[in-house]
Amino acid sequence: MLPWAKGRFDIEGPDEDSIHTPNHVYMRRVGYITYTLPIGKSLLHANEAEISARLSSELQATTSNDIVFSSDITLLVNEFEQTTQNVIPDDAHGKPYTWKVSTTAFKPDVVNEITFRVKKDTFYKNGLCIYSPIQVRFR
Repeated sequence: MLPWAKGRFDIEGPDEDSIHTPNHVYMRRVGYITYTLPIGKSLLHANEAEISARLSSELQATTSNDIVFSSDITLLVNEFEQTTQNVIPDDAHGKPYTWKVSTTAFKPDVVNEITFRVKKDTFYKNGLCIYSPIQVRFR
């Protein structure tokens, strides 16, 4: 399991709800959470990395299926933007999402950063729930 190293959201979080759901981290409105990952040179012989987790937006003490309450999540690797995906509104369970990233985004033999960000200027900005450990697979 990747540890989250830092994060900041404008209303609340990141915070953990490991009592009810192990590995559950949540954040409200806009901000970011960063995970760290040391990578050896041998892993970077692959063409791409798949970064995945079960995600949803964060609606405090409620759920919804209305897209208005979803969130646009941008993935960054070592502070460089990759792609943005719209994640489902908070349903208290989340859905699996995967980003495919070229291994050129990673640096060998150092600690790399993987950041999930809800930007201030994005249309859907309702925070982020992470329900499962972040997984990184090199292929």
